[in-house]
Amino acid sequence: MGKNPQSEGTVDKFGCAIEFLPILLVENAQMIRQAAASTDKVANQVQKSRAEFIGALTNDAQQRLLDADPQVNKICSRGD
Repeated sequence: MGKNPQSEGTVDKFGCAIEFLPILLVENAQMIRQAAASTDKVANQVQKSRAEFIGALTNDAQQRLLDADPQVNKICSRGD
């Protein structure tokens, strides 16, 4: 017992693999499409998180440099 991926109807029939091949190919294509969409979503989230992390890391490194070296702080405050 299963469902037809095209009509969403229930299939309760016994048959050979060749008979079900078109239905299986359609279902497989749907699963691949869903997996690709999920992978793309995760990749976008990872990219966004990485950009935020790099931005925060850069700001933190700049602040540490300014705090550690008074000469750098003087040079930076003249530029403002």
